[in-house]
Amino acid sequence: MTKKSFLANPSNKQAFINLLAEQMTKADKAVEHAKGDADYKICMSACLHAKEKPTAVVAEDSDVFQLLTHHANIADKDFIMVTSKQTVCVTTLAKKLDPLLSGALLFLHAFSGCDTTSRPYGIGKVSVLKKYAELERCSSIFMSPSSSKAEIERAGEDALLIIYGCTTSLSLDSARVDKFQQKVGTATQYVSPEKLPPTSDAAIFHSHRAYHQVQAWCGNDLPAEEWGWTTSPSGLYPVKMSQPSAPDRLLKIMR
Repeated sequence: MTKKSFLANPSNKQAFINLLAEQMTKADKAVEHAKGDADYKICMSACLHAKEKPTAVVAEDSDVFQLLTHHANIADKDFIMVTSKQTVCVTTLAKKLDPLLSGALLFLHAFSGCDTTSRPYGIGKVSVLKKYAELERCSSIFMSPSSSKAEIERAGEDALLIIYGCTTSLSLDSARVDKFQQKVGTATQYVSPEKLPPTSDAAIFHSHRAYHQVQAWCGNDLPAEEWGWTTSPSGLYPVKMSQPSAPDRLLKIMR
């Protein structure tokens, strides 16, 4: 079978991890199993080693890169990340980055889409990073372990309004109407709904999942079921919205 099919089976995947760990231990290599977020475990282990000696993290995952950049200490010894295409000195990058951007990286990465969170349609990572100063207040709420759900939901909606360039709108729902009217007034063809900002309802669950991921990257484990996820037989499944996609009277005539 293909590698993808083989690793899609959780039992196969765990057995393969156990086999690798066993062989590496026999070769006198230190092995640690991550019970939670593996990316966070890799990052914190690397940061611990970097305090004492030159350290290289070999990975292709952008999540690992963001975590290393955020958590790296500028006093660390030579600390690098190696990918198949390039080698980056994390220590040098941490020294040169604006502290405001460095402190907001985890929020910006999770909120604009990562392994466990959705990516807002048509919004690129670079465009979000460029708005880090405008998103400072929202970032501070998502980075705080003591923020309430109400604060997170409001900050998440404000962040999406900034990201979509709808700062004059009071809510995402009103921003959707404004954007739709603008596009219909100038479009020569069908206006795709996905090009509009998300609804306020959908934004709540996106914000919950982003906060859950940011806190996990900060070492604060929260119950996923309380933060935008529901349990299914195959594992966790994201809650997309609590309201119907359209009024009942409209859904009855649509085919």
